[in-house]
Amino acid sequence: MGKVKNLIALAITSLTLYACSTTHQDNGWYPVDNSDNIEGEAIATTNDFERVSLDTVTDPDIAFIQGILKQDRISDWTDATEQRIGKRIGFVYKDSVIMAPTVNCRIERGSFSINSSDKQLILEIYNSLDCDKIEPPYVMPQKSYATAEGMTMRIVSPDPVKIPVDSLVVEFTNNSNADLTTGEWYRIDTKSDEGNWIQAPYSKQYLDLLAKGTEVCFNGIGYSLKPDGSFRMTVKSWLYDLSDKSAAYRLVKTFSYPPYPIQKSDTAYVEFQIR
Repeated sequence: MGKVKNLIALAITSLTLYACSTTHQDNGWYPVDNSDNIEGEAIATTNDFERVSLDTVTDPDIAFIQGILKQDRISDWTDATEQRIGKRIGFVYKDSVIMAPTVNCRIERGSFSINSSDKQLILEIYNSLDCDKIEPPYVMPQKSYATAEGMTMRIVSPDPVKIPVDSLVVEFTNNSNADLTTGEWYRIDTKSDEGNWIQAPYSKQYLDLLAKGTEVCFNGIGYSLKPDGSFRMTVKSWLYDLSDKSAAYRLVKTFSYPPYPIQKSDTAYVEFQIR
């Protein structure tokens, strides 16, 4: 009887091991179904990656890997993604499907992007890749200050600021005890080679309007900001040419205090860079 029990236990153990075993897959891109099951051979493995870059700036809570396949793998990648239109392909890492987007069109030039809500996982994947790695350019963090204590201004959107720049959504925060008011007027400065702040050049669009005798005026409107309050407004920054990624810029806005007409005014600044 003891021998029979041992045989049964061995059979159950073998069955359990068989049920839990999985086939190891090389890290890379695979066709997957809607349940994240791999449906076939690898479309491209990480050994096929030519170069990658890591983006941790676009969203501070998320990391993205952007990459290009080796030249001799691009054609197969393009054909494979075209065959998967309307279906999913998944990036597999350590035998787990990390992400599985639906293919909407053929993906040419061998480009791909890997992302996950797990930032540390993306960093781990990036560090594991054995290919050329392009370091993203340094982007200066925003720097806010004012001529009066308690007032701060920051660019909320787009963040980071990217070309082309049509408008900026800025947020004012009033940590003082005074009522403040700001209007639509603004200026954008750039830092000269000597390190001095000077007005940024106007955009071609605005220069063309000036050549035709048309000038842009700011509405005479005031936005009130109470103590310990904040509010957002859109600045139409297209007046200035913000195409130099190597330049440092700063947005300049004035704010004033009651009683009105204006008795006193201060200035808020936020420095930024274009990606």
